[in-house]
Amino acid sequence: MEKIIEKRIYDKVAEKIRKETMEVDLDEAIFHHQDVDFIHVLFQDIKDLLTMRWLDVTILQIFIICLSRMCSKIGVHTIGFLCPRTICADSVLADIDKVTKYLVNAMVEQTNRHFILAPYHEKAFRSVETLGGRRPKNNVDWVHIECPQQPGGVECGYYVMRFMYEICTQCWDSDDLDMELFFNRKPYSEAQIDEVREIWSKYFTQKCI
Repeated sequence: MEKIIEKRIYDKVAEKIRKETMEVDLDEAIFHHQDVDFIHVLFQDIKDLLTMRWLDVTILQIFIICLSRMCSKIGVHTIGFLCPRTICADSVLADIDKVTKYLVNAMVEQTNRHFILAPYHEKAFRSVETLGGRRPKNNVDWVHIECPQQPGGVECGYYVMRFMYEICTQCWDSDDLDMELFFNRKPYSEAQIDEVREIWSKYFTQKCI
């Protein structure tokens, strides 16, 4: 069944894409950038999504745009987002001051949000936590919660997409995600992962191409 889904989505995307890369506009109101107008999406990155390989961060950026549009459509205004590329480990190590400025600006602009979703890799999280090796002035009181655990080494991007999707659709008015959503470590099913891959593909083929 999974292979049938992959081929159907692949054919749909391949039918509309005639180049190895394409530009997709970024909405400043979603990511709160001040100097980034678009991202380059590689056809190879899309193929990786469709074949369950390691995801590039551009796939997450597109999915965040999709979720933001979906939230607006269903009347959910409690969730904000940060750009995963801007807060990734490489960005932190390259220019921690720029990342810090971005975080402050994005937080200020989203003070009315109940949740701000900031997709990151554990390596990036540790870099932000330690400010790229510098001692932070004020430690953040991080709350660690139980959540579904991926069975292998390439599923993290798909799990992040699923986490965000469930927060946006099920827990947008929650006060305790640990109790209402992420309360076990059982892996997601193939159907649950395939669902977010199909959502991504449908949005991309209908709205981005």
